Amino acid sequence: MEKANILTRLSNLKKLLENFGINPVYFIIPLIFSFAAALFEGLSAGLLIPLVKGIIQMDFRFVLDLPVAKDVFAWLSANLGMTKFPVFFILVTAIFLAAVIKNVLQYASAVIVALQVRTLSYELRTHIFERYLSFGKMFFDRNNSGHLQNVLMGFTQRLALQLMMLQNFLNNALSMAIYLIIMSMISWKLTIVVFILGIILYHFLSEVFNLIKKLSANSTEWEKSLARKASNIISCMPLVKFYSQEAFEVKKFNQISSVVKNMEYKVDKKQSLVPAIHDMATLVVVLILASIMVFMVKKQNISEVSVFLVYFYFLKKSLTAFGLINSSISQFAAAQGQVREVRKIMDNKDKYFVHEGNKIFEGFKETIEFKNLNFSYEKSKPILNDISFSIKKGEVTAIVGPTGSGKTSLINILLRFYDCPESTVFIDGTDIRDFTLESLRACVALVSQESQLFDDTLRNNIIYGIDRLITDEVINEAVRKARLDNFVAGLPHKLETDIGERGVQLSGGEKQRVAIVRALLKNPQILILDEATSSLDSATEKLVQDAINEVIKGRTAIVIAHRLSTIKNADKIVAIEMGRITETGSLNELLKKKGKFYQYWEEQKFY
Repeated sequence: MEKANILTRLSNLKKLLENFGINPVYFIIPLIFSFAAALFEGLSAGLLIPLVKGIIQMDFRFVLDLPVAKDVFAWLSANLGMTKFPVFFILVTAIFLAAVIKNVLQYASAVIVALQVRTLSYELRTHIFERYLSFGKMFFDRNNSGHLQNVLMGFTQRLALQLMMLQNFLNNALSMAIYLIIMSMISWKLTIVVFILGIILYHFLSEVFNLIKKLSANSTEWEKSLARKASNIISCMPLVKFYSQEAFEVKKFNQISSVVKNMEYKVDKKQSLVPAIHDMATLVVVLILASIMVFMVKKQNISEVSVFLVYFYFLKKSLTAFGLINSSISQFAAAQGQVREVRKIMDNKDKYFVHEGNKIFEGFKETIEFKNLNFSYEKSKPILNDISFSIKKGEVTAIVGPTGSGKTSLINILLRFYDCPESTVFIDGTDIRDFTLESLRACVALVSQESQLFDDTLRNNIIYGIDRLITDEVINEAVRKARLDNFVAGLPHKLETDIGERGVQLSGGEKQRVAIVRALLKNPQILILDEATSSLDSATEKLVQDAINEVIKGRTAIVIAHRLSTIKNADKIVAIEMGRITETGSLNELLKKKGKFYQYWEEQKFY
């Protein structure tokens, strides 16, 4: 069963490497180096047998009678003119040179693997980041940004390091194989005993490895909770401070952090148990073999003691390699939780990809149409029901309704943040799903209630997403039209001023006007205003509304708003309630009907 699991993991690792453009063949080279290093280590250690035997007997002449040694010494005599051989010196030199070559090969193997590990780490981060950008908006609605960042920056590094662990595993496995071969040549009976005891030990340790994997999975879940908590507190710091909840949040954070600490400690304890068990098992094996050797030596010539001394040396080396193999397996098991999270990002389940076609959107010409559109985030909770209306080019269309009626969801569908059913949204008679996302969004600009700003300079925020060269004159003109020129003039570094995370150094009205500058520079055919003035005071609203009027000129505009100032001049008003259209028409037409819209009006829903 465990063998099948190991083969499955190796197969998954092979697929993972291929997914990131890393040819598994590249690992054959360091593997060859490792194998050669193991051979030279075996040679170095194997030469200890005649060396120790010669030291005990104080006579090295027996070496000259060995088949291979006889040929080597004959070659030395013929090519180097050596007629008298200091055998002891040659043996010591050969052992040293073999050890040097072994270490050079091991170093070369380690350097190659280190390069591949760093390459995989880079490729993992890049690929996961690209995956994030390909997921639909709903994925980010349902996943915590702190955990996603932890997967991107932390888990990818740990997963990449598994390659190094794998290399160590293979190196030690090859070395142990060489040791066992030499040990079998010395005494196959003793080696069978060692092999059986090793199988028994590994079977016992496999139970520990399985427990470590389970603990790792639980620990990862708690790490996810901790990342979510930290992300929530940092992003809502003003709220925490306003309600004086610092001590409460510290307590909650410490509780989760304590659970993470305890889970990690349990994993550490189980991992620490592996070398302890191995050490005790090694002692038992050594004592058993020592007892057997004493019995064997009594029956054999005392000169064979040297052979058994070397056997003990190889036994020690093989047991060390076996311990390192188990340590690698333990580390593999401990990383399974992080590996699972990375693999979740790699699969396509619950990623909410937005379907796109291959048709280039070449510009808005006539009409946007919604035809019997139904949409829901969850099947049991419909958000939009049978939505049908049209938006004509050059007109201002206002979408109004109470909070939660589906207005923003409708806009998010038009922006292709969420996927819509086939044949429900059309632009100029073409299904919106047939257009490429890039070409469609290039013709649309959004100014929302919460402007999205980076922790960067004002200039970089203003020109973000603009793929053409923009001169300072063009930027300054857009800043003036957005009524932001006086604000920029008062900044210490003008457009090069950093505005902080999420634009924290700007007021709400300033953020809105920055978004309007961005929209002006994009020069969109379709402009969407999602409650752009709903949270502003009267004076700021006047500034922003003037800027909005400037950016609306000559464009098709879709306005979601609650205030009269932004909808009184709309060509069409679409009233939505509970995901359904209740009324459509101009302001005067809807007021005359004295229906739902009139009730909202009278209740001052739009002031």
